Amino acid sequence: MPSRPPFLLLAGLAALATALADAGFVVRGAMAAHASPSSVALAFLVATAVVIGPLLLALAFAAAIARPLGAFGNDALQGLAKATGGHAPLSATALVAALAFAAIRTAMLGRTIVAALSPSMAATLLVLVAFTVAIGTLAGTLLLLRAVGPRLVALEERQPSVRLVSRGVGARIAFALVVTYLLDSLLPRPFVVAPAVGVTTGLLVSAFRASSSARVFTDRQALGTLVVLAVVSLAGAHALSLLPSRARNAVVHDGPYGAHAVAGLRSLVDRDGDGFSPFFGGGDCNDGAAHIHPGAYDDPGNGEDENCDGIDATAPVDPKLPRPASPKTSARPNIAIVLLDTVRPDHLGFAGNNRAVSTSIDRFRESATWFQKAYTPAPTTRFALASVFTGLDIDEIPQRRGAGFAFELLPEAETLAEKLEPLGYDRVGVTFPYVVKNIRGIGQGFRSFTSPPGTSDETRFDGRDAKLTSDAVIDALSKLEGTKEKPFFLFAHYACAHAPYVRHLEHDFGGDEDAQYDSSLAECDKHVGRVLDTLDARADRDRTVVVVMSDHGELLGEQGVHEHGTSLLEPAVRALLLVRVPGWKIPTIDAAVSITDLHPTLLELASATDESETIATQDDPHRWNLGSYVVAEDPPRDRALRLYADTWHSGIHYQARAVVKGRFKLLRDLTTGAEQVFNVDEDPDEVHDLKHHLPDVRKALASYLDTWKSIRHEPPKDGKDALQN
Repeated sequence: MPSRPPFLLLAGLAALATALADAGFVVRGAMAAHASPSSVALAFLVATAVVIGPLLLALAFAAAIARPLGAFGNDALQGLAKATGGHAPLSATALVAALAFAAIRTAMLGRTIVAALSPSMAATLLVLVAFTVAIGTLAGTLLLLRAVGPRLVALEERQPSVRLVSRGVGARIAFALVVTYLLDSLLPRPFVVAPAVGVTTGLLVSAFRASSSARVFTDRQALGTLVVLAVVSLAGAHALSLLPSRARNAVVHDGPYGAHAVAGLRSLVDRDGDGFSPFFGGGDCNDGAAHIHPGAYDDPGNGEDENCDGIDATAPVDPKLPRPASPKTSARPNIAIVLLDTVRPDHLGFAGNNRAVSTSIDRFRESATWFQKAYTPAPTTRFALASVFTGLDIDEIPQRRGAGFAFELLPEAETLAEKLEPLGYDRVGVTFPYVVKNIRGIGQGFRSFTSPPGTSDETRFDGRDAKLTSDAVIDALSKLEGTKEKPFFLFAHYACAHAPYVRHLEHDFGGDEDAQYDSSLAECDKHVGRVLDTLDARADRDRTVVVVMSDHGELLGEQGVHEHGTSLLEPAVRALLLVRVPGWKIPTIDAAVSITDLHPTLLELASATDESETIATQDDPHRWNLGSYVVAEDPPRDRALRLYADTWHSGIHYQARAVVKGRFKLLRDLTTGAEQVFNVDEDPDEVHDLKHHLPDVRKALASYLDTWKSIRHEPPKDGKDALQN
């Protein structure tokens, strides 16, 4: 009589398969990030160890609870089988499938309900819908089983070989497929693979062991193995800080369950609650002081290492060069900002894209100044817009943040629209629903800040956004005077290139991600062209400053990363910036600038800056009037531009910072503590990490990042710049 394997053995094999599947995502991420083969292997081992310990502990706990309930569960299953025709495997599989169907139908109806009703009404209706769908689906399933079950039992009696499929390996495969389908209906796709592999492995192994007489482990041996693997798991998590940068990032960012395991372990030992742990690669050097952690800024010269890099920071030394004033217009100009969300400049025709994606913007570029190396302060709309509208560094903006993407610009923030109001400007903003609903306060100062009816929100993307937005903008322009006494400030914000990308038949370049992005961009360009033509047809064209820009770029699989918000790689942080100002003649500026520079530039063009603000702007090494690049006899010096990512991904808080100065860029992932240095001029794909080859460059860049708050408003000092060598 073959012996059945202990539950812990099956659980261990299933857990190992789950961990290996999760580690596969880490391997893919490390390889995409150009990690060396040895780093990929290390990442795989650590990722497997990180997942298997917590998973086995959870399974052991479940086993301890399940054992006393085993007899009851077996009786319940037999009773269910009897009530539905006498076939337990068929009953279990069918009922799980019914649950999957009910969950999917509820989710589909729920999206429509949430979008149409208030939160309280939607919650009530969702409960009723979920209950109704579940009861109806289960009732139908029971009736079907009562009809099919007896026939299958009778067939098994006539044909015993059928039992191998209906009650053996075949039944287990069917059950695994149904479970996978259920998981896929409830979880994001990356979170489905690992448990599906684990469940399938456990079921198949149980089928094999049930028909085998081979010796199996005892419960005591299995428990000892579990304890050993749990210790290995903790050791693997603690060894994270020893991994090379790219391998470390892959483990923490790319493993769906491994990332949660690391985050959970860190939170358990974070005594001071600063979000950083002294163990498991958290990097906190003082867990008794909340102001000391890897994400802190270091106050130079105070003898304290606030950011845990091992030394007290030294303030950077920059050469001081003359900074010419920007020319002003004789009268207050109209100002129109056309912002295309998520547009990366290298996908436009004038920047080298051979597809016909930007005919209108290419034509506008011929009369505008292109800031070829424009950066966003952060690759997310809420931070980029807040920074452009206030002219402030992200940490200085009066704001309130919550979990996820919750953001509010507080009333004490003074926006560009508010500063233009006393100068007689009429201020109108057109954006999309997500901005109005989720980036609260961003429209303060505008007389009107709305989204056109029918534009996409979080539940629907149908490709009509560009047309609807342009219709609303053109209608607004028809009502704006644009006179010298009543100039206007128009903000037009398009979401038509944002994911999920819509493939338009008129601009069909193929089905891959890159082609669909370009298709969305081409549709956007067509309707933006209508607005640009309307601006050009106005009598006040020569008194109108027009800006065509993006708030950030987009990643289309570079280094295994997609979309934006979680990475500071070049495709995500490079922004489109075209500025047409009457009198500006230089067509291209190749110095690094920030889109935040628009704030002081537009204020000075509108003669809205008083003497004190002009002085403050000139003394601030991180804000610059873009006009200085156009009219200066000598080009301005290279500035240090700080980049910032703060986002929630699958319930985990990720933070990263970077600094760009000259041709060099330092990336620092605060979640992992990993640093990388790139020469973005010679290596735009950021493949070759120069951190260990150029230690002086790394140190110079780090001085800007570490002391950012301390030097934010200090005038630059005379001295030698290590990054210019």
